[in-house]
Amino acid sequence: VSMDSAAADYRFTELDDKVINYAGKLTLPISTRNSVIKLSAGWEHTKKLRTYEQTQFSLGALSVNDPALLNGSLGSVFSDQNITDPANNFVFDLTGTNNQSYIAATLTDAMFGHVDWTWDDRWRLSAGARWEDFTQVALDWNIYAFGAAATQVSLDPATLADSVFRSDEIYPSIAMTYMGQWWAEIFQLRFGYSETVVRPDLREITNASYIDARTGFLTDGDSSVRPADLSNIDLRAEWFFDSGDNLTVSLYLKDIDNPIEFFESAASDTNRAREIVNAASGEVRGIEFEGLKNLSGFGGLWEMFFIQGNITIQDSELIAGVNADAPTNPVRRLAGASDYVVNLLLGFDSRNARHSATVTYNVFGERLYAAGRRGAPDAFEQPYHSLDLTYSWYPTEEMTLKLKVQNLLDEAVEIEREGIVVFEEKPGTALAVTYQWAL
Repeated sequence: VSMDSAAADYRFTELDDKVINYAGKLTLPISTRNSVIKLSAGWEHTKKLRTYEQTQFSLGALSVNDPALLNGSLGSVFSDQNITDPANNFVFDLTGTNNQSYIAATLTDAMFGHVDWTWDDRWRLSAGARWEDFTQVALDWNIYAFGAAATQVSLDPATLADSVFRSDEIYPSIAMTYMGQWWAEIFQLRFGYSETVVRPDLREITNASYIDARTGFLTDGDSSVRPADLSNIDLRAEWFFDSGDNLTVSLYLKDIDNPIEFFESAASDTNRAREIVNAASGEVRGIEFEGLKNLSGFGGLWEMFFIQGNITIQDSELIAGVNADAPTNPVRRLAGASDYVVNLLLGFDSRNARHSATVTYNVFGERLYAAGRRGAPDAFEQPYHSLDLTYSWYPTEEMTLKLKVQNLLDEAVEIEREGIVVFEEKPGTALAVTYQWAL
């Protein structure tokens, strides 16, 4: 251990969450000769409160009676005997900025109404609206402040005003569906429009920081972050066949106002940091294919197999805006949005219902992990090919034995900047065997 007043660093954290939720709903069904109508209305009250307390101390020696005692193990160097020995000058003090503690809360009161009207088994109208009164507050908490001169929570009116956000909005939705028999026993063509909101997490509306669990990057919250408003438009065609097969094709468009995004922030040469800010606007558009196909048409053993999956192809665009700190690319794709996503499943169900198995394959296209700043390149998470196997055996109605193998391809999670791997994680192949006996 070196001669340093901060040779050892100790951090203690305590997080306490409290969630209170009340809700109620009334439904009224109405039937006529050609129509089925369902009216519904309700209310909801949700309150979330979090207190996060972080204490950080340093311990070290400015001088010691015998320099040899610094060469032992940590347990011996920082023993009670050495620390309390007057001949040694051990220093115990607060360290860091100690501004990571916070108090945050959200309160939502909502009312909604909805009508679902099916006419002549041919047309269906679904329309509704949700009113929300939303309030969020995030306050820095100085746990070492005592007295009127130094309060634990700021009493400055301007600071308090900036710490509170409130919105009073109505979010409508409407969908029209045509039902027929074009090319299948059941065919449905649906057009929908809706408005909704995405709100930041409690830790994201504070000025505190946290470590990203995957990469170790320091991530800074921002008390000025506001909810993102979304407008959604989709057109969906669905076919349900006599054989049990089905096919769905969907087109969708999402417009986002004030999207909540991660941008790289200033840090040292050896560290990486991100911050959460509201970008100016974003857009996502794409097409999705989803379906299920039984293989019984091939006869024999194939009758016990089926294929199921979905493929999504999409494009996204984000305009960074004035809140981002000198982004390298002011216009870029949305963080976490891939150009494509593929999920495929080969399933097996035995004729006697005693055995079932699935082989699942998933892959996503390259997606933005962190946007660079001041000319630094963006960081992209690379495609991850996941292949999993699950087998279940049901020897009796009460017993189940399941075998699950994940990541058969032994893939690694990689993040690259201009072709250089800056982060790699190898989760390995996981094997799990479970036994269940239901009485």
